[in-house]
Amino acid sequence: MAGVAVDEAAKQPAAYANSWDHLSDELQRLDLLIRLQLFRQRRRQPSNPLDQFRGLVVTETEVESLLADEDPEDEFDPGRAEEYSLVAALAQIEIEIAEREKQSERHETYLSLPHLSRLFQLTPFQQNVLLLALAPQLDRKYEKLYAYLQDDVTRKAPTVDLAMTLFLGTDEQRLEARSAFDPSGALLKFRLLQMPENESEMTPLLSRQLKLDDRMVNFFLDSNRPEAHLERALKLSAPKRDSDSRLGKEKEQQYVRAFIQSSSLAENIIVHCHGTCRAAKEAFAEAVAGDLNQRLLIADVAQMIEGTVPFENAVWLTGREALLQPAVLCLDNFDVLNGEDVLSRARLKIVLDMAKACCRQLFLLGRRAWHPRGLVNDSIFVDLDFPTPDDSDRKEVWESLATDQFAPDVDLGALASKFHF
Repeated sequence: MAGVAVDEAAKQPAAYANSWDHLSDELQRLDLLIRLQLFRQRRRQPSNPLDQFRGLVVTETEVESLLADEDPEDEFDPGRAEEYSLVAALAQIEIEIAEREKQSERHETYLSLPHLSRLFQLTPFQQNVLLLALAPQLDRKYEKLYAYLQDDVTRKAPTVDLAMTLFLGTDEQRLEARSAFDPSGALLKFRLLQMPENESEMTPLLSRQLKLDDRMVNFFLDSNRPEAHLERALKLSAPKRDSDSRLGKEKEQQYVRAFIQSSSLAENIIVHCHGTCRAAKEAFAEAVAGDLNQRLLIADVAQMIEGTVPFENAVWLTGREALLQPAVLCLDNFDVLNGEDVLSRARLKIVLDMAKACCRQLFLLGRRAWHPRGLVNDSIFVDLDFPTPDDSDRKEVWESLATDQFAPDVDLGALASKFHF
């Protein structure tokens, strides 16, 4: 019986070693889908002397094939043996991938593509679309394959039509899948997928090209480097194991920390920290992130407004970054949105919409008080004042920072009295 148990264990598929191990199998599956589509295209379009100009000219044979009905499925065709073989191989690798993913989950092995799918609640089709867009970033052979499949040598990126052709089987599925490319859908709302801006709204949806930005490619390859386009505006801190904030001794602050740490509510929690003491506000946000064993991602709103990335895009890329890390999000210089003009209100709405979708906890750091006036009814709003600390508190902070950075004879009390936070 022991030998039987060993044999059964040996039959279990191995868990994936890492994300690249998993992606390699997914790319093999994509290769089979492409081979299957190429075979079907050749069956519909017999060879032609002008094939060398494919994508540059439209032949009469091609036009006739476009207008002709599909061959009946039950018609015997000896050439279908190759198609059946490809279908069988595709089914087999899909089974193997699913089984190895289950084993990886049991072993708690992190795999980027399944993790992203769970994080953003993606459908299998949306997950396949991301794989299709990722492939040319990993191997340039896919540029030529996509151009050939799409009958256009200039189309090296996959289109919506190609995604539907490779991954969907019926017209009903294609119609339903159009919603995956809505601006409000996960792929575009969270900037997981890019549609080039030079393609106008007049371009039919099926013809629009699909791409990934460098941050998403790096994520799939297990790189955790933050969004490069927002490098000046973002600061990422490691989790604070010792989450005691020296500047956060007020009972109200301790109560908020305890509430956030123990909260299991579905509502978002927005904490507005205002006052003159910048260090105390940031230290408090870091302490809460430490309580949750997460990093703190600080985004400078003023830098986002002045940066080269359009503000709305920058805001959603920041929310995406907080989810990908994962990290608690903190928006510094929030006062620049605390205005009565139309532009400030529009920018504030963008921030709050992003927060609702991306943040369980959001910290807003500013100097002035803010009254949301019904703007955050769907969230728990907490208002905290951080007054300037007295001399003894500032001295304590300087002592915690000094260590061996100052000479032993430096008067930290005098230093604290001259330099505020």
